[in-house]
Amino acid sequence: MRIKCIGFSVTGYGDPSYSIVLKSKLEELGLTTEVSYTSVGGLSIDALPFLLPSMVNNESFDLVVLEVATSWFSLVRKNQSEADAYLDMIVNYLRLINTSIVFLNLYRKDIADDDLVVNAINKYGENYPILDLKSKYRARLINEQNDGTTDGVHPTQSTIDEIATDLAKFISSEYSSESVAHSYSIVTHENRMFLPPVSVGENFTFDNRHGLVINGFKFSGVNSLELSFGADLFVTGLFFVYGPDTSSLDLVLDEEKINIPMYDEMSFYRRLGYRYIGGRTINNFKIDFSYESPSVKLKREPWEKFSSRSCYLLGFTVV
Repeated sequence: MRIKCIGFSVTGYGDPSYSIVLKSKLEELGLTTEVSYTSVGGLSIDALPFLLPSMVNNESFDLVVLEVATSWFSLVRKNQSEADAYLDMIVNYLRLINTSIVFLNLYRKDIADDDLVVNAINKYGENYPILDLKSKYRARLINEQNDGTTDGVHPTQSTIDEIATDLAKFISSEYSSESVAHSYSIVTHENRMFLPPVSVGENFTFDNRHGLVINGFKFSGVNSLELSFGADLFVTGLFFVYGPDTSSLDLVLDEEKINIPMYDEMSFYRRLGYRYIGGRTINNFKIDFSYESPSVKLKREPWEKFSSRSCYLLGFTVV
């Protein structure tokens, strides 16, 4: 059985993560498996659908373990229909590659156990199994003042072992090598991340070292760009890279200017950023780059040295 774990930072967190421990736990139960994972930290469910082609990378799997219930979507957007729509996009994409799905609902202290994303997941309960561990660790917080995490989100190593054990038992009870739908044909899909043609900048490849690789552009010393998609597209956001050498940009749409900071207190290393700009139809637009040194203080010393500031663009999300 080929299993792919896809989710947010918790999916790749730990040394090793539950995604890695899962293989040995399944083997203890007599299931021979190949297990891989792709995780992305710092983002929410509204960004994940657009990353799936890069996460799946034209591979086929018997089972996808989907960890999306730690999304902070409910903290910033209070719209159930939007949460439903983004989860629909994720599930519909995975259906295209004929894989079975298990939802793994993990605990997060600052999000209610029945938030918008969980409500969206529950609507799929008749079709896909849901392993909900939220109440287990919420009860520990209430009864023992210890929720098994390091910060309210990321599990301790002993909790990681528990999660992998519970998940392995759940998969073993729900599936066997014979019961999952095998599909090993290579399926390619339209990428919903776009960058218009640019005449300046350098090719840049972002690798988060947790299974996600995306090609984009690096801009240094370029003050502004006037760009065109070549047609009207319905755009919802922009992927970029945080890092020790980044600053910010202004996205100029007609008379509207949207400032997008690309540097924060966690920018001591390179990580994926996403700015939701609301659904809007765009063809021609302008980008003004800033290379000023931000006043934000980093939590740690930068992991790499740099001589000048740059901006890294990976793509606009289009629906």
